[in-house]
Amino acid sequence: MRKVFLFAIVVVSLYSDWFNDIYREIFGVEDCSTMQSRNFDKSWQPFLENSEDAIKLFNQIDKTDIEDSWIPFIDTKERLRRDFNSILDDIISILSQDTKVIECLKELQNINRKILEEKEELLRLKEKDISEVNQEIKEQVAEKFREIEALQKEMKIVRKSILAELQKLGLNLKPEELEALLIRVDSFNIVQMLVVFDISKKIVDRLGKLMESNSSNMRVIKRYYGMNLIVSEIAYYIQTKYIEEIDRKYIPKLKKVISRVEKLVSETKKLLKNSSSDYEREIYQKNLESQRLTIKTAKLYIENLQSQRRQIEEAQKESLKNLNLTRNSYRTMEAGTALLNLIQVSKENFNKIINLQIPKIIPFDNQAIAKEYQRLTDEIRK
Repeated sequence: MRKVFLFAIVVVSLYSDWFNDIYREIFGVEDCSTMQSRNFDKSWQPFLENSEDAIKLFNQIDKTDIEDSWIPFIDTKERLRRDFNSILDDIISILSQDTKVIECLKELQNINRKILEEKEELLRLKEKDISEVNQEIKEQVAEKFREIEALQKEMKIVRKSILAELQKLGLNLKPEELEALLIRVDSFNIVQMLVVFDISKKIVDRLGKLMESNSSNMRVIKRYYGMNLIVSEIAYYIQTKYIEEIDRKYIPKLKKVISRVEKLVSETKKLLKNSSSDYEREIYQKNLESQRLTIKTAKLYIENLQSQRRQIEEAQKESLKNLNLTRNSYRTMEAGTALLNLIQVSKENFNKIINLQIPKIIPFDNQAIAKEYQRLTDEIRK
């Protein structure tokens, strides 16, 4: 929370020494030199730089009449917007990189990787134990089992932390629902959106509180409009990115999997038909079952992604309304009282948007599909 407040204060004070006044007001210090003694995290400095650049680019986009051009080195709305989005990418990355739930997700992935490595090593030792009956190998096998068990216990602790952090973001999941979420290829996207919206909501809320004591200062009002604009741009942009990931990356890869396995099914059916022994027919039949499970799971995966996409689209409609209001207000620089109303509307919109985009998580009641889901997720991520 402290970092969020510091972030809000730094960014809204774009290009201005007004930051000193606000910092004094909130923390009761004489000047910004005390920030170092308060262990001010230097990683937050990019917020100031990125936000300054974003506001400058937004103003450039407004002043540029050329939509697009094949001529290089000419400022066009399209090229400037790409640069603007690149800055938003940086801000989103910084916003989410230090949050506990993201750290827990990364830690969970790391533990999963270690467990897979330990299991591979365990398999190697077991194979060696078959050919070399050896007490030392048996002890190594036992040690590997203990290490895997310790990692699994660690994983349970991390999962509990993730559940607690998601609950703070308004996503109340049961353990089995969390499992279903973590298997999904878009789990990081979903959590990142929830994190960014939660921080954005807190920033907007803080802006409203600070504005109450500075509503007559037009220089301050301009900074508030700028900050509210950046937060609204981020909200709409991160949803756009998620939809594009589904349309251009996840679903096309799943469709390729389906196409590839459907060809394999046709081939297996021919081989089954021409098989000459019960042994061959049994193997081909099992292969067919496995292939059909993959197709069924991939289709279910696409349905789930499309359902979540529709949900985000609905949330994005609200984000766009808020963004249009914020852009228009920034351009016209309305009075301070009007800004207070704008910030209140933004806060309410963020609450509405967060509730709209919280995913509907359905736990797996079929372990075979859950395993195939995980396998497909690993394939899509490659």
